[in-house]
Amino acid sequence: MPPVRSPRLLALAVAAAAVLPVLVAPSATAEEPPAPAAPADPAAPETPAPGDTVVGELVQGYVDPSPSAALETEEDHADSLVSWIRTDSGDAVRVPTEDVEDIDTGSTVEVTLGAAVEDEVAAADLAPAQEVLAAEVIAAPAEATAPAEGTVNHQVTVVMLQPAGAVRDGTTLAQVVDTVNGPVASFWAEQTGGAVRLGVGPAFDWTTQSSLTCEDPFALWSEAATRAGWQTAPGRHLLVYVPAGSPGCGYGLGTVGTGIGSGGMSYVQAPELSVIAHEFGHNLGLGHASELLCDGTLDRGTCAVSPYDDLYDVMGVSWGPVGSLNAPHAARLGVLPSGAAPTVRVGSAPVQYALSPVGARTGTRALRLVDTNGQVYWLEYRMPTGRDGWLGTDENWVYLWNGAQVRLQSGVQVRLAAEGDDTSLLLDGTPSRMDGWGNDPWVTLPGLDSVWFGLGPFRVTVLEHRADFARVEVSTNGFSPLSAIETAYMAHGGMAGWLGAPTGQEFCGLPWGGCRRTYQNGSLYWNPRTARVFTMSAATAARYEAAGGAAVLGYPHADERQTNAPGGAGRLTSFPGGDIVWTASTGARLVRGAILERWRASGAENGPLGYPTGDDVAVPGGFKTDFAGGSVYWSAATGARMV
Repeated sequence: MPPVRSPRLLALAVAAAAVLPVLVAPSATAEEPPAPAAPADPAAPETPAPGDTVVGELVQGYVDPSPSAALETEEDHADSLVSWIRTDSGDAVRVPTEDVEDIDTGSTVEVTLGAAVEDEVAAADLAPAQEVLAAEVIAAPAEATAPAEGTVNHQVTVVMLQPAGAVRDGTTLAQVVDTVNGPVASFWAEQTGGAVRLGVGPAFDWTTQSSLTCEDPFALWSEAATRAGWQTAPGRHLLVYVPAGSPGCGYGLGTVGTGIGSGGMSYVQAPELSVIAHEFGHNLGLGHASELLCDGTLDRGTCAVSPYDDLYDVMGVSWGPVGSLNAPHAARLGVLPSGAAPTVRVGSAPVQYALSPVGARTGTRALRLVDTNGQVYWLEYRMPTGRDGWLGTDENWVYLWNGAQVRLQSGVQVRLAAEGDDTSLLLDGTPSRMDGWGNDPWVTLPGLDSVWFGLGPFRVTVLEHRADFARVEVSTNGFSPLSAIETAYMAHGGMAGWLGAPTGQEFCGLPWGGCRRTYQNGSLYWNPRTARVFTMSAATAARYEAAGGAAVLGYPHADERQTNAPGGAGRLTSFPGGDIVWTASTGARLVRGAILERWRASGAENGPLGYPTGDDVAVPGGFKTDFAGGSVYWSAATGARMV
């Protein structure tokens, strides 16, 4: 069933005063530098009458709440999308978003307007919209091409604007400009691999108070654009700063672009990285990063979207620290290299990957999982690394739960790519029943346990996680628990242990149903008759397989053991059909039969013969094996004798 939107019942432990600029009331006696003259108020556009037809571009923007308001249960933040029809003359008519919900933003449309209607938009007090009686798409949105390479390919025009009824705060033009040119530009350049390079061009300081209010954001933008000489164009952004606490204004509002080359308009109430980068994300075509909560499952049954509640991502609530752009958003912008995000489809063989921390921006940064319905899920690993370093600091606390501070988790996470208001949905990796949602801030996937999601479904197991990687297994062909070999591998330290990374899948076609898996530095074998797993180093395993493996030598009696003889250190593995002995100077050698018994009787590697230097070879009348201290011959007539 489609998710029912309902905000999550958790309270941010961030007071509004901690994130909003301090309000500074103007002094009646203090001298101020003379304010530049304000431009004449633009003539108010004539309001279309019911029945009038308007042709223009569908422009949409999100009104975003402050951190303290984002999780209030009274508001439905799904209603934060605002829609306008902008004509060629630059005038704009606001229309109810639900009247144009099937039309893509950026489309050229012809609409027949009705009467004024009241619609509630969260986080802002807007003038009434005009009902849409009929709508026809004349032209699809222009495709947003990738911006040209260069030092700055997204120019930002900054305008400080004081709406009617607002008290100018202490924020300076320099603060806003420095935030854009500094942390905001650095964030988007880093997260897009240099594809988006923001920089401030023209910038305009406070002037006399406007006669306009936030009930008509387009009118405010038009006033700012007229003052700055700004015009709509790809890669051109108009950022208006309004004082904190401006009546009727959202914490931020940004128009929605069609791709990474788009420009757009926005306003903010704080000179902060989190909110300014968020609004530019809307300009680039991103919706919100929210959370999907389901009743005891990851993604099925009774579900609800908790808006803005992916607190790891810039497109979640603008609460403070800004983490790495999540995988679905990076892919949506076209800045996640396919080589860094392998695709696994339903029906694929079980496969293991080592996920690098997404903040490291190297290695396998994500896994793209495509189910039978074409839904795309993303696995990524969040650790206190790079852009996500704040996860390991005191900046990382957002919830008060039972009176205690609760930090966001590090670990493997799964997200669902989506369309509409929320373009990514964080899934709860340890889902609660519906009545426990308000007491469950934990979202990462559990270790050594499997979760299922998608149509297929996908089975994902986090086998191990370290500071620099997490090893996960993805399968769609069955729901068996971890194999004995996998369990033994974990006991030996997994990828961080001496065996290293897997070099192949587990194979179970050995004699009597035995299994084998190879790794960088060795192999593990499972003996079905004893239900035990045995280790072998790579050289021993290679000699074992060359000799015929379990079919000839049988399965090991025990794990390979270390030896320390006068001839140096080595390793020895015993089988029913012989011993394989390895040293650095001799390599892996096979000793068997009566020659093996004679060697053991003489003290094996600690006796006068020492380590074998060759395998048994056929000689006239029998066999011979060379050792460091001599040779052992065998014939039917003499038996095994030392020479």
